[in-house]
Amino acid sequence: MIIGWKSYFARRILKRGEDYAYSGAVHDIKQTRDLIKAEVDGTETYHVRIELEENEVMDMYCSCPYAMDGHNCKHMAAVLYTIEDLPDEELLQQDRTEAVSIRELLEDAGLEEMREFILRQAQNDVSFANLVRISFGHGDQYIDESALIREADLIMMSCTEDYYIDEEDEDSMLTDLYRFRNEKLQPLAEKGICMPVFRTTWHILNELDKIDMDSSYGGNASSFAGSCTMMWETILEHCSEQEKELIRTMLQRRADSEMDSVSEKFVEDHFWDHEMAVQKLAELDELIDTAEPGNTYWQLRMDDAVPERFKWMKRAGASDEEITAYKKDHWHLRTVRSIALSEAKAMNNTAEIERILLDDLEYDRGNTYSEVKDMKELIALYHETGDTAKEKQYLQSLLMKDERIDLNDVRRLKELCAADEWNRRINSILKINANEQQKCMIFAEEKRIDELFEVLKKTNDHDLLDQYRTAFPHEYDKEILKLYESQLDMMAYGARKSKAYSEMERRLNIIIGYEEGKQMARRLARKWVSEYPGRHAMADMLKKYR
Repeated sequence: MIIGWKSYFARRILKRGEDYAYSGAVHDIKQTRDLIKAEVDGTETYHVRIELEENEVMDMYCSCPYAMDGHNCKHMAAVLYTIEDLPDEELLQQDRTEAVSIRELLEDAGLEEMREFILRQAQNDVSFANLVRISFGHGDQYIDESALIREADLIMMSCTEDYYIDEEDEDSMLTDLYRFRNEKLQPLAEKGICMPVFRTTWHILNELDKIDMDSSYGGNASSFAGSCTMMWETILEHCSEQEKELIRTMLQRRADSEMDSVSEKFVEDHFWDHEMAVQKLAELDELIDTAEPGNTYWQLRMDDAVPERFKWMKRAGASDEEITAYKKDHWHLRTVRSIALSEAKAMNNTAEIERILLDDLEYDRGNTYSEVKDMKELIALYHETGDTAKEKQYLQSLLMKDERIDLNDVRRLKELCAADEWNRRINSILKINANEQQKCMIFAEEKRIDELFEVLKKTNDHDLLDQYRTAFPHEYDKEILKLYESQLDMMAYGARKSKAYSEMERRLNIIIGYEEGKQMARRLARKWVSEYPGRHAMADMLKKYR
């Protein structure tokens, strides 16, 4: 028996660990005198390792985020509870008789006996009582709303302490609430039992608002509300107009108090009227027309606000002409043009697609990222329509502008050019835009070996040399070896750790593949051992080369 291990865990962590253990979440247990290893099913499968000494816990590890932050987690506790409850080895070796099935057991039991058992169990377990009502009840009168709320409260209370919850317990609480929603509330909603279900979710949201979280996620209530929207839609299909109005009022109260954005959106999507549409248009216009352009946050706001504007225009009864006029007046907004582009693509209107992309390119002048994106779309369009002259024009512009030249674009431009024209174009690209990496890529592709070597020699870049050394014919072997020798000498001078020695070893293994590489590796190894006598790890690594 492991001694005193429970003292390493907070009370709520022990409770969650015990629940996990008894639910069968712990498996693949491997135990020796000094070590326990196991897998625990949670949000995902976590790996637990517990080190022992004389039946006491010395160290614990779990791969879950909570434990990685330095805490002792419920998964560790679950493993220890499971180990504690394992039968003695002697019992494990006893012969077992095969148990009868539950079906056979119930068939042998008397009806009154089963009723008494169910009643007794339901009196002591609110979750079981709710399950009985859901399984056998066929109307509102069979559902105990207070029992549903009590079960939800027990879930939240088991994970919180004085309305505080840490990140790991928050994850467990939400998982249990989602299960409660799926197993208890959703079946009732599908049976048309509306208000008890809705009021239970309403109660849960209000209770979640009170909980203080130590969490990077934030928004317990919004998270749970988001998971309930499909169920609320089911409720609206079955409930009366009077009940719908009550639901709208209750959700609007949350929306007005800015409790969660999900409730607000649900009200807007399912209870809107003309007055609300006009009000929303005024709010969106203020947001769109007063925002300051020129930064990512502004664009993100437009990406949300502009589609909403079009949605509410339709709800307010705007005609197609009015929507088209709005697009024209706000054509300077990229989001407006993006929506128009999607519509043109859906209609396969190539002329309109081209017009919008050219407008995009004009509006995006000075924004390299956006310009490159626009030109790539234009190139794809011209390639598809067979307009090779314009495709060539924008390929040239792209390669002059893009900081990350794509070799496929280079090859396509070459296909479209005559030999003399190609030489002029590629030299212009190399002069204006290409960095050292891109120059190497193009020189290697074009077999301009002398120029490639000059770049490698000038930059003395390890990675570039590794990448492009195979582009050279054998007559360059001696020159390539000299570059490696220079780089290895610099590496040896600064090498102090195993990572640096491993990198040196990798490069030595490259050079011994050359005809004179083994002699060079031997000479360098002997030289470094002599120059750096105190670096024993380096000397060990170099033994095979000396």
